[in-house]
Amino acid sequence: AMALQRREQIPLVDMCRRLAFVDTKHAEEFFIHHGIEVIEFSSPGTPGGRKKLSGKVVQMPARTRDGWDVMYNAELQANLNNRLACWPQPNKCDFPRRVELGLCQKFDALGLDRVDIVFGAADV
Repeated sequence: AMALQRREQIPLVDMCRRLAFVDTKHAEEFFIHHGIEVIEFSSPGTPGGRKKLSGKVVQMPARTRDGWDVMYNAELQANLNNRLACWPQPNKCDFPRRVELGLCQKFDALGLDRVDIVFGAADV
């Protein structure tokens, strides 16, 4: 049997920056929806000098001989298998759509809403 690969743990705020999420709560919901585990992680470090991680981290699944393993969560495993670890990939993401927080703040600052911008009221 093939041994599991190391599970990469990436700080949630770093993943938010990489994927242009403004809100960490929204990002966490996105990862969980797709079968990627988000855990609260705190460690004093190891004697070997491993860097200390604290706060929430995105724990990537490990590669096995048969596919990808999320660990002990059957619901996350099913989400991963149905959304990311399948072939062919789904044609469309089924994550619930929402208006991005930064965009809402821009609309508020301009005193406009999406409809005003789409239909040209902002151009007048």
